[in-house]
Amino acid sequence: MSSYRPQVSRLFRLPNRAGALIACALIAAIGASGAAAASPQDDTRTLRFVAADVPPTMVDIGAPGRSVGDFTIFDGAVLDARGVREVGRYYGTQTTVAFGDRHIVQSMITFQLGRGDTLTFGGIGEYPTDGAGLVIGQRFTRPVFGGTGSYAGARGTVTTIRREDGSYQQKFRIET
Repeated sequence: MSSYRPQVSRLFRLPNRAGALIACALIAAIGASGAAAASPQDDTRTLRFVAADVPPTMVDIGAPGRSVGDFTIFDGAVLDARGVREVGRYYGTQTTVAFGDRHIVQSMITFQLGRGDTLTFGGIGEYPTDGAGLVIGQRFTRPVFGGTGSYAGARGTVTTIRREDGSYQQKFRIET
């Protein structure tokens, strides 16, 4: 038996090789760009601030004394991460939603960080039943609802820790 091998012209081989190389390059490029776009780390920013301690305005709603429905209004300076230089203002409200063994509040807070740049967040926190302000040293992570200006479309979380001096350490992890 004779073995028959058809001859493949050089013209036919060259385009196939070139086509295969181009296809491989395209697949690699698409894979690389897809991997980069899929990485949530790429667009995440971490911002650190300190919210100065200020005496809040308390509005007693419902049963006299501390009880569910009480409303608190507060505003103060937003300081840089070292707590030294003022970089903005914060404005917030919160409502007591549970009071008994635990004092749970639900809040809405906006950080104004320059002309037209804001971040708004909220959620629940816990106060000591015999005092005001979050429980010292306890971490509370709450959702960032959005922002304006440089932070337009922001989403993510903010972790708040009340410090011994009454100020609040704030760590935002946001995507815009």
